Amino acid sequence: MNADFIASFLYSVIRITTPLLYGALGALICKQGGVLHIAFEACMLFAAFFGVVASALTQSVFLGLIAGMAGGILVMLL
Repeated sequence: MNADFIASFLYSVIRITTPLLYGALGALICKQGGVLHIAFEACMLFAAFFGVVASALTQSVFLGLIAGMAGGILVMLL
């Protein structure tokens, strides 16, 4: 294995695991506060889905961002 492959692989691992780490840190903070919430991955999935669909339909990144936040909040309220 050469150094370029190893560097590329480590960069990919960090890039792919960052969103999951955000969800895990959110769950850890909730657990420390005494709240058990296990749907962080579903919240992130629905937020991403609503954001992409709204951005594709309206051709606006800002409206996609707003729709993604609204979708995530909607799932968290369920």
